[in-house]
Amino acid sequence: MFQGSLRYPNYRKVIDTDLVGLLIDPYASTLCGQPVQIPGELMGYGRKDNQLGYTLKLEDQSGLIYLNYLPNLKVMFSKPNEIISQMETLVGESVLATGW
Repeated sequence: MFQGSLRYPNYRKVIDTDLVGLLIDPYASTLCGQPVQIPGELMGYGRKDNQLGYTLKLEDQSGLIYLNYLPNLKVMFSKPNEIISQMETLVGESVLATGW
């Protein structure tokens, strides 16, 4: 439990931002992630062979970003069609992506 709290950021302190804000932030790092929320439109999704999870394309007013989406592993292996149908309904919709 303690290791998980060190590995994953605290989502109670989420920063609303856009892609340009993340790119020009000198303190943004892949090693020490900070939780952010990016509003945008989900443009599509995909899955490569030998890759766990899905790749989502999110577009906001400043650009396009690829997101890694890892659903619950139990659901991913027992009901993969359910996850795909959920993503298909979200394509073209405005979403709020939260992550680090």
